[in-house]
Amino acid sequence: MKALALIQILVVLVAFAIGPWPVQAQDQAPWPMFQHDPAHTGLAPVAAPDPLTLRWKAACGIGSDSHIVIDPEETVWVVGPFSVTTVSRSGDVRTGFAPAIGHFWMFESVGSYAIGRDGRLIGLAHKNTGMGDCSAVLFAASGEGELLWALELDGDTAHQSLLTLGPDGPIYAGLGSRDVPDRNRLCVVSQDGELLWTYTPPAPVTTIPTVDPVGNVYFGCQDGLLYCVESGGALKWSFDEIVSTPWVTSAPTIDEARNVYYFADKSGLVVLTPDGTLKLHYRVNALSYTSPVLLPGRSVGFMCSDPDRPGNSLFIRLGPDGQEEWRARLSGSTLLCSPAADAAGNVFVSGSYGPAMALENCYLVRLSPEGTLATIYTTAKTPFNEVSGPCIGEDGTVYAYLNGALHAFGEPAQFLELGISTRWAGCDAELGHIQSASIRLTNPGPEVDADCYVAYRRVDGSELFFYPFWSTNPANCAFQFRPVPGGCVFDEIELAHIPHRCLQPGEYEWLAALFEPDTFEPISRISFCRFMVYGVPTKGGESVQGAGAAPKHTLDDQQPGFAPTITICTDKETYAVGDLLNLSLSLENQGIGMPYDLYIAATLDGDPAGKLFFFPTWATSPAFTNISFLPLAQGASLPNWTIMHLELPDALPRGGYRFLAAFFYH
Repeated sequence: MKALALIQILVVLVAFAIGPWPVQAQDQAPWPMFQHDPAHTGLAPVAAPDPLTLRWKAACGIGSDSHIVIDPEETVWVVGPFSVTTVSRSGDVRTGFAPAIGHFWMFESVGSYAIGRDGRLIGLAHKNTGMGDCSAVLFAASGEGELLWALELDGDTAHQSLLTLGPDGPIYAGLGSRDVPDRNRLCVVSQDGELLWTYTPPAPVTTIPTVDPVGNVYFGCQDGLLYCVESGGALKWSFDEIVSTPWVTSAPTIDEARNVYYFADKSGLVVLTPDGTLKLHYRVNALSYTSPVLLPGRSVGFMCSDPDRPGNSLFIRLGPDGQEEWRARLSGSTLLCSPAADAAGNVFVSGSYGPAMALENCYLVRLSPEGTLATIYTTAKTPFNEVSGPCIGEDGTVYAYLNGALHAFGEPAQFLELGISTRWAGCDAELGHIQSASIRLTNPGPEVDADCYVAYRRVDGSELFFYPFWSTNPANCAFQFRPVPGGCVFDEIELAHIPHRCLQPGEYEWLAALFEPDTFEPISRISFCRFMVYGVPTKGGESVQGAGAAPKHTLDDQQPGFAPTITICTDKETYAVGDLLNLSLSLENQGIGMPYDLYIAATLDGDPAGKLFFFPTWATSPAFTNISFLPLAQGASLPNWTIMHLELPDALPRGGYRFLAAFFYH
C-alpha cells in the first residue's frame, strides 16, 4: 500500500510540476534575440545578483556555437545542428524537436535564433539540394516543437543563422553564396512566413543584421563594407574607408542616437554617425568576431584578440569621448562569444582555454564597472569546448552554454534543492550512446535527513521505473542521505546508465524528488528532464573499463593533493532470508576537484574465482554500473549515503560476503 501511495503521489506531483506546456504570453521576452534587442546593445534592463552562484546546469545534447535566447516564460532555447532543446527557469529540460533529417534539414549552429510572436522560435536551417548545393530554409516552431511554417529562400546560409527581429516584428535574415553572387540576400519576412522584400548586396552577408528604431538595416559583407539599407530595400549608404580583412565579421551595435559601432579586423573599433560618416576610429591591431556592448553612462566595450599575448583576449572599455577607460586581459579564446552587460555596468564574458590540441576548460567571468575581473565558474577539462555568449533573464539570472550544458547563475540557493539532468537530450539509438541521469543536490541550511527517488518513464505513459532496480514498485528503491550535510553543494552525481539500444524510440523523462524519511511528504520540488531516442534499437555488446582494471591516471607532482576516500558498511553483520540489507557509503575529497567514477561490488568469501558482482545490476560485467562525480569537488563530504535496500532472497547462497568500493578516474 505504501508503494502504491508513493507512485500515486509522484504521478500527481509530476503532473502538477510539469503539466501541459504553457501557452506563451505575448509579453516581451527578456532576451529574445542576439545581443538582447534589434540594435544589439547587449545590455539587460536588470542587474545580476552579487554574488553569483551556479544554481543548476542542464545537458543539452550535442553542442552549439549559436547564442542562446529566452522566451516570455523565461524558457531558454539552445539550438544545435541536431536538436532544439528548451530549458525552464528551474532547469527542467524539454526537448523541442529534431531536424527533419529525411528532408535533408540541419539547423545552423553558428549565429543566433530569435523568439517571435507568442514565444515561437524563428531560425535558419539549410537544405541539401544535391551536388553539394544547399538552400536556406527560414522556419518558425512552437514551444512544443510543432513546425508552424517553413520558407525556402533563394540564397545560401553559409552554415550560419544570421537573423534578427525588427522593432516592428519582421524577420531580417542575411544570406550569402561564395560561388553564386546573385544568391547573396538580405531577406525580410513577416512572422507568418510571407516574404516582404529583399536586397541583393554584391557580396555574401557575413554578420547578423541590426535594425534601428526607424527600420534602417545595417550589416557587413564579405567585401569588407558595412551597408545601411532603408526599409523597403533601397541602399542608403555603404562604408569602406577602413582598410581591413576581406569581410566584416562583427554585427553592428546602435546606440540611442543611432550611432553605429562595429569592429573592423586588424583595424579596431569603428563608430559611424546615422548618415554613414566616420565619427571615431579606435585603432587596435587585433581580430574579433563579437559585437560591441553598450554600457551605462554612454560607454561602450568590445572584445578582441590580445596582440601582445597570442591565444588570449582583451576586453576594452571606452568612455563617451572615445578614450580608453580600462582594459582587462582574459585567458584563452572569447572571440566567438559576444559579451552581455547588466544595468549596473557589469560585463559577462564566456570563453575557453587550454593548451593547444589538449583538453580545455570553459568559463564565465564578470568584469565590474571598474574593470575588476572575477571568475564566476570554470568547467572540468574536456575535449569539447562548445561555448555560447551569455544572456540575462528577467530576474538577473545569467545563462551561459558551456561544455555541452546550459548553466544558470543567480543568487545562492535559499532552500534544499534537487535537480536532475542528462548527458544527451536527444540521441540516435543506433549510435550506442549511454543515457545517463545526474542529480544536483544543494542544502544551504542545516543538515537534514532525506530519501531520494529517481525514476524514468515514457512521456506518453504513466508507468515509472525506479532506480536502481528499475522496478515499477518503489519499495526499497529510495536511496537515503542521512544526513544531507548543511551548506553542501554536489554539482553532479551521475547515477544511472542505460544503453540507448535498450529503449524504444520515443520521448522519455527522468524524474527526481526528495522526501522526508518514512513519509511521503516531499521536501523538494519534482525535478525532471526530457530526452529523445531516435532510430531503431540494435543488439550488440559494449565494453567499458571495469573496476578491476588499472586506473587511467595516478596522482603525481602535477596533481597535488590527496586522493578521495570511500568507506562502505552495512547496518548489521548477519542477515536472515527476507531481511532488508542496507548498504551505506561515506566519502570525502580533501584533494583537488576532479571527475571520479565510483564502483561498488560484492564477492562471496571462499569463492576461488573471486568473482565480482557489480551494483546495481549485480552483473559480473561492470558496464553501466559506475556512479560518477563530475567533478567531485574539493572539500566534498557525504557522511552517510544509503545507496541500496535489498531484501535477501531465499535462493541467495549462504555464506560470508564482502562489499567493495573504490574510486577511479573518470
